[in-house]
Amino acid sequence: MLVLLSPAKTFNTKLAVPYDFPVRAPEFYSTKTQELIKELKKLDLKALESLLDVSEKIAQTNLERYTSWTKELNAENAKPAAFSFWGDVNKHFDAFSLSQEQLEYADNNVLYLSGLYGPVRPLDAIKEYRLEMGKALATSATCKNLYQFWQKTLVDYLNQRIKDEKHSFILNLASKEYAGAVDFKQLSVPSIEVQFKDQKNGVYKVISVIAKRSRGEFARWVVENKITEVEELKGFNVGGYYFKPEESTDSLFTFYRDEK
Repeated sequence: MLVLLSPAKTFNTKLAVPYDFPVRAPEFYSTKTQELIKELKKLDLKALESLLDVSEKIAQTNLERYTSWTKELNAENAKPAAFSFWGDVNKHFDAFSLSQEQLEYADNNVLYLSGLYGPVRPLDAIKEYRLEMGKALATSATCKNLYQFWQKTLVDYLNQRIKDEKHSFILNLASKEYAGAVDFKQLSVPSIEVQFKDQKNGVYKVISVIAKRSRGEFARWVVENKITEVEELKGFNVGGYYFKPEESTDSLFTFYRDEK
């Protein structure tokens, strides 16, 4: 099984990585990532602010990141993705409290989908950046956005790993924005999406912030328990969730959590 996760807009700048890992670049760092960097370097402050849809302050931070960007990756300018991304999903995946053995398992079974780096394994070294998958960064006359830029690459990459590592299914815990970069119909194995519904005022519904945290907790649970079979996924019970078969299908697993 390969688990897909979204990255984050924010990064860990305070906590030290608890183990020494070799600096390993993401698969497409020296090729496709550099293509995007080349385009990003062409943008001035206003253009970057518009592309990223952010404040002038955030645009300025990222303008400085991209104008000073060099291809070199080292322990001073990059850290493993699992310890770098600092959004709700990754905080609740909590790589900092995983053992080295668990991190190695995660590295082989978990994958972030990044707008800048494409597929990123948890121990791949990344620099801080801002470029969500849904942004319309054109790289050519026929490639108008990041979905077009990454889609074939992601399908080929995933199918190759599925073949080489004998994964039997994809567990999609990524947000719609990031999962949209993957053409799941072109994959050689089935995929399963997960949704979390929390009870509020007697009604069960998806609450966005809670769902992000729950996706991180689910990925962590998979790693801790070395889940490999589809049926095992139904046993997820972290934080009081339980599988809801009548609201689930072969490709969508729904979990409920009752109000306390």
